[in-house]
Amino acid sequence: MIPSPVQEMLIARALPIMRVYIKPGRQRGYSGHCVNLPQNVKVLATSLPRYPKELSVIIVKVKGRDNTFRDVAVRREKVHNALLWLVQNNPHYSELEINEDALNSLPENGIPADLMTVETENEIISNDDVMPDLGPPTDNLSEDIVYNDSTDMNSFLPVGDQQEREIEA
Repeated sequence: MIPSPVQEMLIARALPIMRVYIKPGRQRGYSGHCVNLPQNVKVLATSLPRYPKELSVIIVKVKGRDNTFRDVAVRREKVHNALLWLVQNNPHYSELEINEDALNSLPENGIPADLMTVETENEIISNDDVMPDLGPPTDNLSEDIVYNDSTDMNSFLPVGDQQEREIEA
């Protein structure tokens, strides 16, 4: 199972900033502008998973909508199993401590209650009104469409205090 973006953030020792989309065939691609923000890159997490409130995620919801977000759904067992696998199979995770309190704070299957949320009055533009984004032209026309209405998309931007700039690391 491919973890949701929030599940990936819960088990990541460092949190990169990027916009990711899933291409046909489940390959991942990157699109949009690159933003470099100051981050504390000297310190990697030594205890995981993170508490959901520590994640650099803001969920934007439209008022009056169901707002079911599969990208932010978390399954506690999947996070636990992923951490166990990483500790056993990835040398960068071998010294990691699994934080049982943080793990138990995750929902069995749902959206963590303490993620930051913003509500907006604006309507979401229908996919029928938007043309697919075209990337730089290639020799293969099927690769020219970067994403469309059936493409999985997600984007996360860190929020909160950042302690040390990358250039100082």
